Amino acid sequence: MEATKNIPWRKLALTTAAVSGILLTAWLGLEIAYVSDFDSTRRSSYTHLAGIIKGFAVGVIDFVKPFVQVAFALYILHWLMKRFAPGLDLSKYNWREVNVEKLLIAVVTLGFVVVSVRVGLDSLPHIKEVMLVVIGLYFGMMRR
Repeated sequence: MEATKNIPWRKLALTTAAVSGILLTAWLGLEIAYVSDFDSTRRSSYTHLAGIIKGFAVGVIDFVKPFVQVAFALYILHWLMKRFAPGLDLSKYNWREVNVEKLLIAVVTLGFVVVSVRVGLDSLPHIKEVMLVVIGLYFGMMRR
């Protein structure tokens, strides 16, 4: 029998789903209690608690959303590589030898290029300054 692999994105997705389910159940319970109770004092409490839970849920979702998006994109990339490039197995690559600084510079540069092509360079003065700092750090690393 094959052992199951420990996949980090799966844990992230399941934890997000569990927290979202709990918050949704609590919010729905308060909304049902609001509809079924005729006491105005308790109804205002239900509305207040439902607003707090909704605000908390929106905060959690806003915090977790980028991680879930990256995990989903990595899963799609993994699936595409398995499907269309079976000889290219990145799990056999020695990731401890990767220069993280150069990888970050490449990702930031690629993101800057994509955003500047879509929006235009004139509307991105702050991102342009960040990009110049990144390029300076890259050439500073090369002198070491």
